[in-house]
Amino acid sequence: MGPNNTRVTRKGRGYPVPGVAYEPPSSESERVWVVDWDIPAADKAARQRFYRRLRYIWLNYYGDTRMSTMSVLITDEEDLAREVYQLARRFGRANLYEARKVNP
Repeated sequence: MGPNNTRVTRKGRGYPVPGVAYEPPSSESERVWVVDWDIPAADKAARQRFYRRLRYIWLNYYGDTRMSTMSVLITDEEDLAREVYQLARRFGRANLYEARKVNP
């Protein structure tokens, strides 16, 4: 249970996150979206299609194709996070988290 007896859950899953108390962001500037994914390495063609489409999405949002090679995206743009999440779900496993910046 979180503060004020609120139940802490992962968004969309409905089960508690152990040891984490949910506190809603006090402003939109503190809210970030985290997407992590796992695309199976066994299907090389699918991985290539995923990263090609991810670069296209990234280019549309930022006008630049430079991006991290890590399997995580942290952004303050909910639309971008949801679009990347949906793309990753088509090619493998993915999680979408809403978080609060601790040190903005």
